[in-house]
Amino acid sequence: MLRHTHPYANNIEQLRRQAKELLAAWRSDDAQALVCLVESHPRISSDSDEDVASLALSDAQLVIARECGFPSWPQLKGHLDLGRTIRDPRDYAMFSWRDDT
Repeated sequence: MLRHTHPYANNIEQLRRQAKELLAAWRSDDAQALVCLVESHPRISSDSDEDVASLALSDAQLVIARECGFPSWPQLKGHLDLGRTIRDPRDYAMFSWRDDT
């Protein structure tokens, strides 16, 4: 079963840590994390020649922002900086790569 790690995130640092974990998962060839990458990164597709090892933290942050419904990390950060909380757990599909077991 898959889980969402922070269904009510209101702290950009929580999301930044998740981005670091997602990046590490990509680099370790975690299959679920790679699916998340393909589904949410505008530059990556299943037939892309992009080397996952060349991806940066900013790529993971972009994936998280897009999965939360924002077009960019700065817009997600701005939303949270205004004191808003992302309340819809469906906005956290980017965490679906993490196994609950």
